[in-house]
Amino acid sequence: MEFEGAKCRTHLAAFDDPVYIFLHLAYRNIRVRKRGKRSRISLFRTARLFVFTINLLFRSAADELIASIEYGSCVDQHLQDQLIIFMALAEGTSRIKTGPITLHTETAIHVASQLCDAKFRISQDGAGHVIECQGIGWRNPHF
Repeated sequence: MEFEGAKCRTHLAAFDDPVYIFLHLAYRNIRVRKRGKRSRISLFRTARLFVFTINLLFRSAADELIASIEYGSCVDQHLQDQLIIFMALAEGTSRIKTGPITLHTETAIHVASQLCDAKFRISQDGAGHVIECQGIGWRNPHF
């Protein structure tokens, strides 16, 4: 994917983050006068870049949502690692169905099992995975 401006041509394949792309392209389109009196920003170009970036963000979010639906998961890759500590502290067996296991999730499982002796098991379920945990049943003594 390429974006061509008046004097700038940027290959976007090297960038993954749409916000970084917007900031990079906006920075490239700021024109500073040589005499240093003041700088001017082309609002039309910046608005076009903003719309371009919003389209990238929506496309990225839609692709992630479609991927989660195709895996049949109940949580996406951004939530799965955050649920690990609650699964470890809960009483009984907890299960969540998710897509591919991320490195954050693997790290959270390792840390939670080291800290509170919870037992985790990851199994393949079709295209996704099921994370199962035998929790420690911790209760807050103040409630």
